[in-house]
Amino acid sequence: MIPDEDLKQMLQEISSQLDEFANSDRPLTVEEKKYRGKFLKRKQILTEIKRSRDQKQNDAELFHTTVYNMMVPWGENHPVMMFFMLIVMRMKWSSGSFIRFR
Repeated sequence: MIPDEDLKQMLQEISSQLDEFANSDRPLTVEEKKYRGKFLKRKQILTEIKRSRDQKQNDAELFHTTVYNMMVPWGENHPVMMFFMLIVMRMKWSSGSFIRFR
């Protein structure tokens, strides 16, 4: 789980980066658009973590934290694989197979 202070700091940093892209006087380059998309995805998942924490949904918070920790180092470089991993994670998570021990 991500501590509250770190979560707030990460959200502020990402928001400031997105503001820089939005306040640019010139059109964004292809690379800047790619970075903007990555920041938007990060912000979306961090917002889901915050929402889950505020609503005291520990399972959803753990799921989104896992997604965020996987997405940042690996998923941004392999978006197609990340898409399929998310499908598998959702199926496994909803079935409860991560909780069962055999």
